[in-house]
Amino acid sequence: MEAWGCWGRVSSGVKAMALDNGDSVIFASQCDGEGEIIVWTEKGYAKRSLSVDYELSVRNRKGLKTFDFKKNGANGTTLVAALAVKEPFDMLCVHSNGEVECINTESLFIEPRLSAGKPYVLGGDTAGDGSDNFTGQVLDNTTGGQVAVLKQPFDEDEYARQMMCLGYFYNTALLGIEANFSTFPIKECTRLGYPRQYAREVTDSYTQRLERRYGFRTDPKSRPLAIAELVRYAREHPEELRDADTIREMLVFVKNERGRPEAMQGEHDDLVMGLAIAHAIRGQQSYLPEESGDGGAYAEEWSGDGGDADFLDWSG
Repeated sequence: MEAWGCWGRVSSGVKAMALDNGDSVIFASQCDGEGEIIVWTEKGYAKRSLSVDYELSVRNRKGLKTFDFKKNGANGTTLVAALAVKEPFDMLCVHSNGEVECINTESLFIEPRLSAGKPYVLGGDTAGDGSDNFTGQVLDNTTGGQVAVLKQPFDEDEYARQMMCLGYFYNTALLGIEANFSTFPIKECTRLGYPRQYAREVTDSYTQRLERRYGFRTDPKSRPLAIAELVRYAREHPEELRDADTIREMLVFVKNERGRPEAMQGEHDDLVMGLAIAHAIRGQQSYLPEESGDGGAYAEEWSGDGGDADFLDWSG
């Protein structure tokens, strides 16, 4: 503020920010580096980032980029609201159909101000015999931190489509879906042309040659390794676990009388196993952001229409 000087009440002031034609200011506030900044697009997408991520700059500049819009407009084309948050509070959101939804600021994951070009992985646990939900866990592969969670009682074809939408939204994330009970979601993603799927090596029973097949199979060898890696990561980086439902499942994920890690009787472990799979497949994805920084070099390969319906069922 010192760089702006002091002016009289009726003066014309000084130019604080350089705006392009059609741009406008939707929010202004003094921030001391504490708390978070939340921004919203006209399609209802929100992003919550730390105030300290916004460095000071001199006046009459364009400012800092805070939101990555998809080229197909799937997550909006303009910001319509911004808030500075120090204490959690509830917000009332009015949908286009007139429905009113209450959202607490703490329900939004904290993301870095800049996330364009980041590599992501998406692990999926299927409903198996139908007693669990279909789940998906998105991780920022540069840190291993949770970014988004999907949990719904889908049909298999709908689950495959939603996982593809989630993967495309996160820079065409590496997609690894459990292949134990049914391979239909994996085959559906392949049929629809999803370009990045986790591939495991298996020995063909006839030719005895190693082949690569899509999907993550939790067997007596891979399951203990995946769970052990998740335990290590959770112990060393508890701050990266951001979903309350996942943490609740982890609290009731125990060893049974035979020493096998699983959910307690009457509980579920679908979110835990989805997270374990996501961590297990990280080695097939880059750990470094793409230098192009275009928000997803692969997103334009999708031929979907990018409509809101593709993203409605990400959370239960």
